[in-house]
Amino acid sequence: MKINGYEIVINTLTDNITYEKAIDRMCHNMREPKQTKKIKYLRRDARANRYFVQNSHGVLIEKEPSRSMSHEDIENKIKEMLLQFKKDYESQTITDKNGKSRKRVWQKKMTPFTEILLTFGTQRPKEENEGLNEEETKFINGLNILAKAMDFINKYCKKYGVECVAATEHNDEKTKHWQIIFSNYDFTKHACIRRDRKNMAIYGRDMQDMSADAFSGIAVRGVVGSKAIHKTLKQMHKTELSYKSEQALKNDITLNFEECIDEAFDEKKSFTGKIRYEISKDGMEEFVKTISKDIYDLTKQNITIIKDTDLQNKIDELEKQLADKSEILARKNELESENELLHNEILELKELNKTFEDKDIVLTQKEEINVLKETLKQKDVSINNYKSQILNSKEIINQAKADKEELTRLKGVEAKKIEVEEENKELEKEVKTYKELVTKQQKEVEELGQAMEANEALKNENQSLADENKRLKDENTTLKVFKEKVVTFFKSVVNTIPNIRDFIDSYLPEIKNEIFGKKDSSLEM
Repeated sequence: MKINGYEIVINTLTDNITYEKAIDRMCHNMREPKQTKKIKYLRRDARANRYFVQNSHGVLIEKEPSRSMSHEDIENKIKEMLLQFKKDYESQTITDKNGKSRKRVWQKKMTPFTEILLTFGTQRPKEENEGLNEEETKFINGLNILAKAMDFINKYCKKYGVECVAATEHNDEKTKHWQIIFSNYDFTKHACIRRDRKNMAIYGRDMQDMSADAFSGIAVRGVVGSKAIHKTLKQMHKTELSYKSEQALKNDITLNFEECIDEAFDEKKSFTGKIRYEISKDGMEEFVKTISKDIYDLTKQNITIIKDTDLQNKIDELEKQLADKSEILARKNELESENELLHNEILELKELNKTFEDKDIVLTQKEEINVLKETLKQKDVSINNYKSQILNSKEIINQAKADKEELTRLKGVEAKKIEVEEENKELEKEVKTYKELVTKQQKEVEELGQAMEANEALKNENQSLADENKRLKDENTTLKVFKEKVVTFFKSVVNTIPNIRDFIDSYLPEIKNEIFGKKDSSLEM
């Protein structure tokens, strides 16, 4: 879109701000009553503006201009978002130089919010410090750019994964513009979004491209690679005042010059009727003095304003340089923290590696396992050695007691086996129940997944129980063989040792029939 043959240009200015500054900027943007009283450059009623604020569902809603937000409302809104950022940030832990783990602590200097300023200019060549003229201002103020601004907000939120806190279309100043506040916190990285000098330059170019794309058909992007510095609103208003002051100075000098000429020069007519102006030598000296004094006085009155503007521009440039340096220092501190974390991780890995290198523990465990295996082999050999120990009756009795304890243990194992089988049956019933439940809930995908996982777990547990059952059966078979060997042993020595029959009657009645047979047992009775 053009004005008198010159394209309208969109300008984008961004600034990452702290929690306190976000409150101050939002109060300014939303025209909070106390803040509005301090603004000296307003030209229209604040009700001409359009205000948008994020509601509890994260959606921007338009507020009535007549219902301005109080300072308390704005502070609560910003504080609510800050608490979310702070909670996520402080839930993370870091390891210090001493190897101690500690939680992160939120700092006041962090910048969890971003303010973006969208302003408009033209490609018309201008004098130094000259802004838009009255015709250009009226044309831009008459544009309806709400849909374009919302398109920019949506694109920014989608690209950087942030939320729009508040947005305002200001129509109460010289030229229509937008001031928008976004969040500036990345929940995936658990930190405020920061950019180094290189990425900041890329970010700035992306902002210009994004705004030009959003406002296509109305405004164009500035020249790519231009060294022009985008000014803040305060700088724009100061520049405007400076330009007006310069123009007023030029007009005053012109008027004074004309007055001095009228007083110092004499009007005369020539013979041809032409008018000319003459001045005497003394009058010329007086004229020069008067002109010099008037120009000096006018310049002296205006020099303060001009110097203040130049000085402010220098101050703004220095502040920008200091901000860049502070970002570099902050990035340096962040890199040092990351380096410290990596150093601690390396120490932990070294300790873990040292543990793996220590094979003595593993070898000791292997030796214990081998000892246990040898013990089991010796038990099998001891059964074959019982016959060589029949002369020592006391030793046989002690062994018999041990055998009785072993039989008691076997009974417990048998009972455990029965209990396991019952549990196995119950588990099978549960598996069947789960299968039926899965069949009924096939259409519910999430519950089906849970049932399948439960079914798989039960199958694994069932398989484990089956394996345990098999192991117990094998153990039971072994014990039966052992029992038969014991019975055979007593059968072979019952007639040799007189006291053995009494011992069996007293301590081993369970295997009495198997040793003597039912007939012998009944005869004895």
